[in-house]
Amino acid sequence: MDEADDSSMSLNAQAKLDSWSNGRMAVIGDAAYCPSPISGTGTSVASVGAYVLACTISRHGIDYGKAFEAYESLMRPYVDRVQKLPPRAPAIANPETAWRIGVLNVVLGFACWS
Repeated sequence: MDEADDSSMSLNAQAKLDSWSNGRMAVIGDAAYCPSPISGTGTSVASVGAYVLACTISRHGIDYGKAFEAYESLMRPYVDRVQKLPPRAPAIANPETAWRIGVLNVVLGFACWS
């Protein structure tokens, strides 16, 4: 891969924002609180977030400040729990050295052929 001219890489990271709204704008899903590709909860968290945001806007009408405040107070504890990953999980699932990639391939090979 180091010598390939047709490969690409992307950052594997979590979104951790201090606030999910500003004025009349709010973010949901991966833009606000991407759990992690290895958590398997991204779609669920985004769906819950969209539902909660819709409910808080429905409840507070055009008072977006209150609606967004309620959205964040309801969602933040849930998102905090979902974003917690077991120690070293990202490093295990996304190895960065040739040795670790080899170990992962061996483990996955055994898992697939067992």
